[in-house]
This record gives sequence, structure tokens and C-alpha cells, in this order.
Amino acid sequence: MRRWQEIKDQHGGWPLPLLIFTGIGLTIAGGATVAYLQAEVLTAPGESVWSTLTSAQLLEIVRTSTFALGAIGGVAALLMAYRRQKLNHATHQHELAKHNATHQLEIEKQLAARVAGLHDRYTKSVEQLANDRASIRLGAVHAIEALAADWLAIDNHRQRQVCVNLLCSYLGSLDEPRSESSIQNILEEDEGADEAELRAESKAAAERLWEDRSVRRAILEALSDTLVADYQANRDPVGVDLRKATFKFGLDLRNARLARLPLSHARLTGQTLDGADLTGANLQSAILVRANLNEANLTDADLSDAHLYVHTYLEGAKLVRANLRGAHLEGAHLDSADLTDANLHSAHLEEAHLENAILDGADCRRAILDGADCRRAILDGADLTNARLVRTQLSTAKLAGAILINADLTDAKLPSTFKPASLKGAILTRGCQTMNRPKQIATPDEWRTEARRQFGRKRIPDFTWTPDVRAL
Repeated sequence: MRRWQEIKDQHGGWPLPLLIFTGIGLTIAGGATVAYLQAEVLTAPGESVWSTLTSAQLLEIVRTSTFALGAIGGVAALLMAYRRQKLNHATHQHELAKHNATHQLEIEKQLAARVAGLHDRYTKSVEQLANDRASIRLGAVHAIEALAADWLAIDNHRQRQVCVNLLCSYLGSLDEPRSESSIQNILEEDEGADEAELRAESKAAAERLWEDRSVRRAILEALSDTLVADYQANRDPVGVDLRKATFKFGLDLRNARLARLPLSHARLTGQTLDGADLTGANLQSAILVRANLNEANLTDADLSDAHLYVHTYLEGAKLVRANLRGAHLEGAHLDSADLTDANLHSAHLEEAHLENAILDGADCRRAILDGADCRRAILDGADLTNARLVRTQLSTAKLAGAILINADLTDAKLPSTFKPASLKGAILTRGCQTMNRPKQIATPDEWRTEARRQFGRKRIPDFTWTPDVRAL
């Protein structure tokens, strides 16, 4: 049995010649057996087989045996055809597996060659990024951005992150020039310090930052494009760390692509960002004092607790759904800015310029707008619950549907007439301390009578009345 099994394994089955001879032998034996059994049936009992058979009987036996042999041959042919089909199928499967293995090996070789090429490109880009010429460094930034996209194409997120980390580290590796006060402190603490050397180093650092301004902008835009692509593809964003980045010394970011960048706590004092795209950017607690953000797009940006006071310009800026909770906007210029549905909860807007600004549906609860100029501003549906509007200029503002529950309107300049077109749906309850009126009002009863006349309401809610209020 072991020998037969070895033969079967060697040929991938039983050898064809063996099967043929075995089939012929079985066919002959089967035909003889059928003929003998028929002769046995036709022979009389006690007589020897074949001795009493007539020619007709022998002819019938031959015919029947022939049919039996034909049937056996047909079955054998079917079995042979089945075996041949099975063998062909096995051969095809073997060839297919061999082809797939060869194809997979070729793919792996190509992938290995591509990965090796990407690594070579990375090494070359690192060398270019350290070049003394700004134009070569700028080319390296674009090469690294393309390299990160190629790593993503082969689903290698780890190497893509390496490319992003390289760009981030470059921004953090640039030395800032020392300020005059820091130089003086070093000289006081270290008697051996060379003042001329310190100033030379500071000057060289400033010159390097100035020469590198286009490179730094290109890096920021490359990082922004990468984050935007991740957001649009609904995949986990790459990690971008800009905590050590510097934005000083000639960095011009007008009309720059900075969407979705993590710029929390960034020092952007005096920065030029006119027309920049900061959609969805994280500017939490960022310092934007004296920055220019005119016509900038800050839709969905997070500016909570950000510092935008002292001549920060946001004229015509788009701040739709922006988060400005607790932001410092004292004296900021927000003329014609679009703050639709913005979150201004507890924001500081003292003396802010909001002429023609759109605050439709804005959340201004507990916001401080003392002395703010809101002439021609649209505050339809704005929630000013518990807001401070002391001395706020609202004379031509649109307050249809605005909520002013417990708002402090002491000395605020409200519209000269309280017609539904300007104050329709506005709610003025406790805490509303002033209102325009065409005549001198001396007592609370007179105040109620005039309020009913102007608001057209049968009942005026509780209020705080100040007898020295003057007509505006």
C-alpha cells in the first residue's frame, strides 16, 4: 500500500497507463462474467454450461454482453473525462497560483523600489531645507509636501507624519533676535558677555527670519492644505505642532491659506492677515493685538479667550459661527464684519467698532459692549441676555427679535422711534434702564404710559427706572 501511495503522490494521482490497462482488464472480466451468468440462466439444471445452448441463444448472449461492455466502456469514458477535467482544473489552479505569486512578488518589488525612492527624496529634501539659499529651501518645502502626499497614496501614515514633523520642526528651529532688554539682562548677569557679539547674533537672526519669510509662509500653507485634505476626506488629521513657531519679522500672511491650523496661544501681534483663510483654525488664547484681519475668513474658527484689542482690524471679516467666547475685543474694528450665529458669550467689546456689522442670531449673553458703536448693525435675533450696553450707540441698529432680558442699557442711544421695523419682538425686562422718548418723563407712571404707547403692549414687565434719564 505504501508503494501505491508513493506512486499516486509522485504523479499527482494514479498514472494514466495504469488506469487504462486496469479499465480494459475490468471491462473484459465484466463482459465474461455477464456472458457466463446468461449461459448459466439459459442452461437446463444438471446440464453443463454452454452444452445445450442454441445458436440463437449464443447470439443473444453475445449481443447482451456487447451492450454490457459498451455500458461499462461508457462509464469508464465518463470517469476518464471527469479525471481529465479535474486534472486540467488542478493544473489551471496551480498556474493561476503561480501567476498570482509572481505578480505579488513583482508588486512587492515595485513597492520596495518606490519606498526606497521616497526615502531618497526625503533625504534630498532635508539637505535642501538646510541650504543657505531661500529659493532652494522653498523648493524643498514643496517637495516635502508632495512627498507626504505620496506616502499617503501608499497608505503609509507614519512616514507622512514624519514629513509633517519636519516642516513643523523647521518653523520651531528659527532663532528669534534678542530684544534690547534681553541683551541688557545678559550683560548684567554675565560680565564676560560681549555686547557687540550679542548684537551681531541678534541682527543675523533677524536677517535670517526676513530672508526666510516666503519659506515660512509656504510651510504654513502646506500644513493647512494637508489638514484641509484630511478634513474633506473625513480621516484622522495629521499632528501639527506649531507651539514653537515664530510669526515675526516680515512674515506677510495676506491672503494666505491657514485653514484649520492649530494656532492656539500663537503670538501674532501686529501680523498682517488681510484676506487670509482661517476657516476652522484654532486661535484659542492667541495674541492678535494690532493685527490686521480685514476681509479674513474666520468661519468656524475658535477665538475663545483670544486677545484682539488695541487697534485690531477685522473690518469686513467673515466670522460666521466663530467661537469668540470670552475674547478680548476692546476697541477692535469690526465694521461690516459678518458675525452671524457667532458665540460672543462673555466677550469684551468695550468701545468696539461694530458699524454695519451683522450679528444675526449671535449669542451675546453677558457680553460687555459698553461704549460700543453699533450704528446700522444688524442684531436681528441676537441674544443679549444679561449683556452690558452702557452708553452703547444703537440709534440706527436693527434689533428685530433681539432678546434683551436683564440687559443693562444705561445711557444707551436707542433708535429715536420704537417702531416694529426696528424693535419688533425685542424683549426688555428687568435691568433695561433707558429708553428714548419724545418728552420729559419724571415719574415711573409716566414711563409706563410712554412705554405702552411706543411698544404697543398692554403690560410692561418689571424694570429699573432712573429719574434723571435724558432724552436722546
